[in-house]
Amino acid sequence: MNGMLAQELDFTSLPVYLFLGQVYFDLGNFIQATQPLETYILYHPDDLVALNLLSDTYLETGREEDAIELLGQAIAIDDTWELRYARGVLFLKIDDGESALDDLTIANNLRRNDFDVTIALGLAYLALDNFNAAYVRFDGAENLAQSDEQLASVYYHRALALEAFGDPNSLIAAERDWNDLLGLPEEIVPKEWMETAVEHLLILNPPTPTSTFTPTVTPTATRTPTQ
Repeated sequence: MNGMLAQELDFTSLPVYLFLGQVYFDLGNFIQATQPLETYILYHPDDLVALNLLSDTYLETGREEDAIELLGQAIAIDDTWELRYARGVLFLKIDDGESALDDLTIANNLRRNDFDVTIALGLAYLALDNFNAAYVRFDGAENLAQSDEQLASVYYHRALALEAFGDPNSLIAAERDWNDLLGLPEEIVPKEWMETAVEHLLILNPPTPTSTFTPTVTPTATRTPTQ
């Protein structure tokens, strides 16, 4: 906002900017939501609701680094596990495993036994090639799973960690996880995960003895934790 516009702005109307940004966001008009939210935050930089909303807006428009910066502002005001989790997942998205691990470790300390935080922490370790630590988190998440969708996430990511070990026993365990993933209802498993399971089972059980194992690791994480 330029200086002239700032002088003309009726500050009593600022809540309208937040409301307008929320309406645009709820309608899926993320680009239109950006300007009123930025205007509001210019004068209310400590408003956590607005910071989170604009961060989500930036995320929806592909501005991950701007979203991370805003989450940093929010964390400086109120260091919660939700904010640490959200920023950690964004760090994973931009391939900053070290920063993701820092945030997600704090989130895990603040929110023990949360399924989504545990999976995301495992993904941070996986991104840093710490396969043993990743496996421990994915394996522990199985006891926290409360739905078939969450079990699918456990089977998928734990299989990837097991494959990274490469020893025969780990590969047998990975094969079991892939089969368990395929045994879940098809409608609740992401198509990409199903295809990966089929592909890796064919490699683990090759039709000819000349095939070799070269796994493709494509971990994912959700941004919003399950309450």
